Amino acid sequence: MKNSFILLFLIVLVKPAGAQPAFGSKESFIPQNWTLLHEAVGDLNRDSLADVAMVVEYAGDALENERPRSLILLLRDKQSKLYSLAEQADHVVLDGQSGGTQGDPFASMEIKNNVLRLDFSGGSREQWTTTHRYRYAPEKYFRVIGATYKVTDGKVTTTYDYNLSNGNIIVTTKDSGNKANNKTTSRKHLLQPVNIRSFEPDAIWALLIPDFRKQVTTCVLQDAGLGDCFHLGFDCGDFGNAETFLDEASATLWQNLTSDSNGDVIANPAYRGKRFEITYITNTGTKCEPQGEDVYQLVIGFKLLAPAPR
Repeated sequence: MKNSFILLFLIVLVKPAGAQPAFGSKESFIPQNWTLLHEAVGDLNRDSLADVAMVVEYAGDALENERPRSLILLLRDKQSKLYSLAEQADHVVLDGQSGGTQGDPFASMEIKNNVLRLDFSGGSREQWTTTHRYRYAPEKYFRVIGATYKVTDGKVTTTYDYNLSNGNIIVTTKDSGNKANNKTTSRKHLLQPVNIRSFEPDAIWALLIPDFRKQVTTCVLQDAGLGDCFHLGFDCGDFGNAETFLDEASATLWQNLTSDSNGDVIANPAYRGKRFEITYITNTGTKCEPQGEDVYQLVIGFKLLAPAPR
């Protein structure tokens, strides 16, 4: 559904230091060597002003046939009528090669009832569509509030609908060839609020779809520390660059894996040497510039295990 972006371009080229003004025209927020692909206008922050969402794409040489895309959200100032940068999200827009045989997967973008909605579609033998919804939170950041994935394989269509605001997940299967196979199931999985800036749709699909490319492994916490990058060492690998998509209890446990010792970050002695079950998927990109492009994890499940039997 989504190829890995060349994130080094996103860091260096989309966010050049000092290149974006505090207030300006819409065009002034499009970085050099990038081009505007799509635009939607509407009220994002409930002030009755026409704000703007823009999808931009890198216009330079493509790497591995991919051109990074980014979502730029601008809020309009009441007095000057100019715009300010509210958010930039570098992972939420699928690249132009992600649609399979259908080509560019971008379908539409709109702002309605203070909600930003992006739609994508693609596939070959299987046809799929995805929808993501975002809302401006009182804490002044854009929060992911909904995700829908629909896949049609022959006569069977399965829809996964996730309301991230209340945690409700509804899965509906419709078989036009045999209505006896039609069914609807529901469950609840309440995540900590997800900021659009760190949102990667693959993490949500891994939570929803049973056969998605996820790994479940048992790992022992070994160490943590700061060097050229942050490191969180388990015997199964370094999770220092991981993004987490966890419920409140699991997120708290993850945050407590490290502690401060005389100004240094170390593995929390209470958890060092303990066994954990980690559910995650991997992507590739630049999360820490000195480290360069590397594999990093999207952690969707995390729990402390009982000590191994001797």
